[in-house]
Amino acid sequence: MLNVTFCTSFPIAIPRSLTPILTVLNVSYTSVSSVQLSRAITMLPLLSSIMLSNCPNLFINQEIEKDDKNILMLQLLLHKLLRSVNVSNNPQLNDSIVLHSLARLNKNSLDMQNRPVRNNQTSIKKTSCLWTSIDLSFNENLTNVSLVPLFKILHSIGTLKLLSVTSMKDDALIALCNIDEEKINSNSIKNHSTSTLTSLDISGCNELIGFGLEKVLFHHQNTIRSLYISGISTTSDDDTIKILQCIKMLPLLNVLDISGNKCKFSKVQKYFQFVSITNTEGI
Repeated sequence: MLNVTFCTSFPIAIPRSLTPILTVLNVSYTSVSSVQLSRAITMLPLLSSIMLSNCPNLFINQEIEKDDKNILMLQLLLHKLLRSVNVSNNPQLNDSIVLHSLARLNKNSLDMQNRPVRNNQTSIKKTSCLWTSIDLSFNENLTNVSLVPLFKILHSIGTLKLLSVTSMKDDALIALCNIDEEKINSNSIKNHSTSTLTSLDISGCNELIGFGLEKVLFHHQNTIRSLYISGISTTSDDDTIKILQCIKMLPLLNVLDISGNKCKFSKVQKYFQFVSITNTEGI
């Protein structure tokens, strides 16, 4: 594995020809341009992880870019081996850019679906993305307008970080449940064996009411190992009870952060009483 890291506040130029065996690339805290980086990505067939946090020039004018090779988000979505993407803390990243990239991604798929299917051919699968980890934290200009369609194509997502995506609402989380429903319907599966989500961090997302999280915990109850829901202060007491009930049903959970939530202490106290009783019974 070859790992290259660029971390500087000064403008940098990505070399025109990076080694094709590069698997991990970190250009966080740099002034690299989107056009420069997106073209470099097309030349890195083995790239599996990329970190692009806090890059002030990264997504400028990307929503009007016409050349697919220059659309960074599109190239990230198209990459066949890329699994881990960190685009956190990029204020320029907005709904228009994500939707523009998704539209380009869907174009070929839609064209194929509109073609007649012959008897000896299988039906065309819907567009999907093979990312297993995505960090969109601190991108306050992302809303449900782009998050819902993005989440619906993340069929293999395992780690999802959404710290302080303050405009996100519950419907975006429900989109993560639709992934399972589509798989279940297509494969005639009646359980949650198709779940892939193992870690969810929605701390500081104070527009969430609670019903979206409840749905996610139910649909991914057999896979979630880490849950961070700190500072979701608008959660009502009723929703808090439902969420705590769902948390009790997570058999693999080993990391839980519920700090800074403004709910009645008695509700949280009852949760820990339940855990204490359950653990005692299992000894």
